[in-house]
Amino acid sequence: MDRFAVPKGPRADVELLRELDVWLESFRKASTSNSPARFQVALSAIESAIFDYCRYGRPEDLRNLFVALGKAERALAITCGRYQNRTICQPLANLSRRWVEATYDGSHEYHIAWALSRIGDTNAAEKVPFLRTHLEPVSWEKGRWNWQQNRGPEVVWQSADLATNMVNVLQRRIVGAANQSHPFLPIPSYRGASIHDIAAFLADGYCDDNRIEELLWALVLVDHRKRAHISSSPARVDDFPLVLPRQYALLKLLFLPGRLVAQPQNSGGPLWRLERQGDAGVVIKPEPRIIPLLLADRVAEACRLASARIRASGLCPMPSPMAGYPSRMADWEPPPHSYLDGRRLAASLLIPITDAALNQLVTMVVRPDEERDE
Repeated sequence: MDRFAVPKGPRADVELLRELDVWLESFRKASTSNSPARFQVALSAIESAIFDYCRYGRPEDLRNLFVALGKAERALAITCGRYQNRTICQPLANLSRRWVEATYDGSHEYHIAWALSRIGDTNAAEKVPFLRTHLEPVSWEKGRWNWQQNRGPEVVWQSADLATNMVNVLQRRIVGAANQSHPFLPIPSYRGASIHDIAAFLADGYCDDNRIEELLWALVLVDHRKRAHISSSPARVDDFPLVLPRQYALLKLLFLPGRLVAQPQNSGGPLWRLERQGDAGVVIKPEPRIIPLLLADRVAEACRLASARIRASGLCPMPSPMAGYPSRMADWEPPPHSYLDGRRLAASLLIPITDAALNQLVTMVVRPDEERDE
């Protein structure tokens, strides 16, 4: 029998393993030789990660376990947690916020996955569904997640690349907003990504899409009613400067979950923030035609539509035509050899952003108050 030394000292995070006891026992019973092979593969990955964490106690071992749990949930979701016409395992859910606090690594991938995973708000007047309902056939009822009998139209996450799946979710949310008369695009999240995270996502090959997806499936398992309290440390130091495309700044203003409200400051321009309650502020409605244009890589045309919609809302986007001069929409064309990809740009519009990021976007593409059209 192999033996190994157990790390000395208190293990504050080992309590996290106890949260898995009931569900893991159920998943073990479901992972028999007669069940689909994907269950046994997922169980093996979980048990291997638990062993490594108990042996070494490293943060990366706990992150590997966290990701393995997400993969197991995804394996169950293929058949709505059923096998041979019976439910074999309930969805894994309501993990404590300590899972986030213990596995957070400060990476762009973690920031983006975390922001996406927190989309939703059942306490709001418009009852915004959680992102998890687009990943797997589950519904939130009486404080718990339950399997749906079938994969309905809400489940749009498929075996495609990350950007395609994110676009599918965004389009589904746009349709849902129209059908249910949501006042804003229903993508609120208490956690947002920074300007630097978005720039990294848009940069060709800079973010690990597989890692974002793995972390997303893990993070949706955390109880959305509890907020993790950690200070977001800066993401890794970049080998080259990342510049946020102005096309993104313009387009994102049409895909916000609230009104734009300007808060006056003693010096400088206003400080912009989002509000979902009350009547004050600027409402910029999403333009459904923008997504198909981006998917066809017609970025300049999408920006032209966005610019017109922003102007109609009462703001003045830059650049804008001057009296007696032709439109300057050519300024929205991506430069030659640009890494900017239309599909990825469309996907980025789903990612919730921080208040600081929002203020930067407005500053990038909207004229100051004193220069607005009357």
